[in-house]
Amino acid sequence: MELEKLSNEELISLVEEIKKIIYKRKKEIERIENTIEEIQGNYKFEFNAKRKDKRPYVAKLIYKYKTATLDWKFEYLPFSKIDGFFVVRGIYYAKENDILDILHSDKRRIYIIKDGDLLELFDPDESNGSNNLLTVKQALKGDFDYNNLIEFVTGEIDEESVLDELKD
Repeated sequence: MELEKLSNEELISLVEEIKKIIYKRKKEIERIENTIEEIQGNYKFEFNAKRKDKRPYVAKLIYKYKTATLDWKFEYLPFSKIDGFFVVRGIYYAKENDILDILHSDKRRIYIIKDGDLLELFDPDESNGSNNLLTVKQALKGDFDYNNLIEFVTGEIDEESVLDELKD
């Protein structure tokens, strides 16, 4: 195809067709990247928050065996300050059973990754938040499993983890 011989309308049409092809290929690449991340045990999440008083964040909670303390590993997410607001947008990855402390635009919550989704556990700023953080610390230390953690802090029992004899 000789581009010099094409009319303006044909060139515009060609450009639009190329844009569609590029868009489809980008989506396919994104799908493949997400599949690779899932195979590796990572799930992809988007974060978009805006706050005036504090910079929004995503932090993975970890247990430090050396000091026997709970620690926060903050994700680096690009931010800017616009009209006095912190604006944070970015992508982060988390694995199954990772426990995250997320400060959103309107609230701070503790989550666990369950089946590739964010499952809200509790608000650490509520009256029982410090007790729940101690429970998270125990789970991260390995004192009990993550299903027990979910049941304890949410009060919801995982039906699949209940023995059949107890269901009746």
